[in-house]
Parts: sequence; C-alpha cells; structure tokens
Amino acid sequence: MKNAFATLSEVEDFIWTNLHEAVQRGRHGWHCGVLATSPPEGPEARVVVLRAAERDSRTLRFHTDARSPKHSQLLDFPKVAWTFYDPDPGVQLRVSGTARPLSALATEALWNTLPRRCLKSYATIHPPGSPQETGSADLGPGWESVEPGAIDAAATLPHFSAFEVAIEKMDFLFLRAAGHQRALFAGLHTNAPTQSWLVP
Repeated sequence: MKNAFATLSEVEDFIWTNLHEAVQRGRHGWHCGVLATSPPEGPEARVVVLRAAERDSRTLRFHTDARSPKHSQLLDFPKVAWTFYDPDPGVQLRVSGTARPLSALATEALWNTLPRRCLKSYATIHPPGSPQETGSADLGPGWESVEPGAIDAAATLPHFSAFEVAIEKMDFLFLRAAGHQRALFAGLHTNAPTQSWLVP
C-alpha cells in the first residue's frame, strides 16, 4: 500500500479491517501491540496479544493472568495506551482508552473456548514475575507437553482474566516516502465523536 488515503472514512475503514485481520492472523503486524499502564510507581509497558476487535462497540480485548501485577494495575488504574505497528505497509496505530475486566460468567465462557495449549499460559505454579532460582517455565505436573491431553485444566480458570478496552481515541500514522499521513479519531465513547487530519 503506497497510495495516500483520500478521506478519513478510508482511514477508519483501514484501521478496523486490519484490527479484525490481526485478531485472526498471528503474523499480522498488529497481532501484538505494546500495552502501557500508569501506576503511581511509574509507567510500565509490555507486549500483549490482540484477542478481539469490535467496531460497533469500539472495543479491543486482551487476556492476562489474574495473578500478574498487570492485572491489579488495570483494576486500580484502568487508563491504558496500546500501540500497534506494522512495518509493511508502515502504519502505526496508537489507541488510548479504559480497560475493564469481563464479568465472571463471560470470562468462564471465553475460557471454555480456549485450546488446551493456550491454557498452559495460566498453568504456572507461582504468579507471573515471581522470583525463582532457575529458568524453569514453572509449570505444574504434566503441562510440559505441547498438548496436555488428559490433564484437568480446571485449575487454570481462576488464573485466567480478560479485559476489554473501551477506545476513547485512535491516532493513526501512515509512513510513506512521498509524505506521511496522520489522522485522529477522538471522543469515540461520547455523543460527539470527532475525526481530523493531523500534521504527521
């Protein structure tokens, strides 16, 4: 993609088309983005997988371990920024909004749809970030194989958590040799959303 966008509607359509594709394709440049939180001790950022994108509700979803420091940070300080970058075609999307956990019922329903190999991420004996003396994956007995098979995975449910980010602002940047383009979509969860071109 080398041609400039002619309208802001084209930009918005491009954004949501690519967010939807990024959910489905692990090799898409936007499949993983850098999620930043702002706890009082200082900002923190980490790569997080995009799990769902809903244009109608203007929300994005990610999963995390309920025992992780990130989880408690999000509950206490839910304002987040999430940055995606795809070097080909050279597009950056910065999203800011408010993260909110899914209900217990919705979380369990989502957990029931996950392949067992994905549940391994929530099968560590100790909480993520806990000190240990070796480089072990800290998995419980039987979880070492790629497909755990007959292992009872129910113990991972209390560790699994999902958050939706209600998007308040999207800042889009298209890098091109002929001249960059930048667009802003703001107030997306208000009665008066706005969109405008910005100087790159």
